[in-house]
Amino acid sequence: MNAVGIALLIFIVVGVAAWVFFDATDRGKKYAWLWALAVFVTGWTGIVPLILVALYFGTRNTGHRREVAQGGAVRLYLIVAAFCSLVLAVVGASTALGIYLAHLVPNTLGEVGYRASLASAISAGIVGAVLWWGHWRTLNRRVTACADDGAFRAMFSLRRTELLSVMFLFGAAAALAALVILEGAVSALIHAEVTGATAHWLPAVAPLMFAGLASWYHYAVYRGDAQSTLGARFHSIPPPPSVELPGDPPPAASAVWPTQSSAPAQTVWQAAPPPASLPIPPPPEPSPQVVIPAGWYPQPDGSMHYWSGKAWTDQVLQPH
Repeated sequence: MNAVGIALLIFIVVGVAAWVFFDATDRGKKYAWLWALAVFVTGWTGIVPLILVALYFGTRNTGHRREVAQGGAVRLYLIVAAFCSLVLAVVGASTALGIYLAHLVPNTLGEVGYRASLASAISAGIVGAVLWWGHWRTLNRRVTACADDGAFRAMFSLRRTELLSVMFLFGAAAALAALVILEGAVSALIHAEVTGATAHWLPAVAPLMFAGLASWYHYAVYRGDAQSTLGARFHSIPPPPSVELPGDPPPAASAVWPTQSSAPAQTVWQAAPPPASLPIPPPPEPSPQVVIPAGWYPQPDGSMHYWSGKAWTDQVLQPH
């Protein structure tokens, strides 16, 4: 596979992973980076990332998330396009400079393969740089001119995530390239360099230069005055409400939602006070006590029948 094919494959894989990451971030879903990492790692296998993307697309509107502000499609396109085109520009420029530096070492690259690879890498770098600059300027203009508070908050938050992501990823790439260069310098210092070792570490100067430049530029934008001014407006806007899940307590009652307890529930009965408009009735008079003589027993018809201790007698008292 030539340099153009490699650059195109990197652009597609990074684009799909970036779309998953920034879409999940815009929706406030947890573990957005884990979804993107899974798509990126499996992106070179062909069918596996398609399954993961389909799985994410089917669950992106489920679970705990926040409401998406208007303009989500345009916002997501600008962020993903700017990020992927920057990756293409840095990879193309780094590859072009690395090929040139490797060609300086004798017997490393053939003349025909050197020119073809160099031309492809330069083309990828130029195309990526042009695409990145156009989308980056459009994104910044839309963030500054956005009048709707909800859309501005979402776009600013997503662009801030893109700034931090570029600073971290490209800074890590520059650090790894610096380690390779340091290894070559230490090997040369202790005279442990073997044939071809220079061609191993010398091209690492290219990613150190371009990845470090991209990371530094985004850090300067992140710490700039314009970002601070937009950040003040961002913090003055309340965050969008979260989408409630079935079984969640309502927002007004969430602060006093009952918790589970091991103690059994107890019901306490308390008489309600009488209405204020009605007079309180006097207590009832006690009824006179009725003393039933021994041997006399009440009957269902209200009469009293005498029991002699062995049998019922003929003595009967009828009620008055």
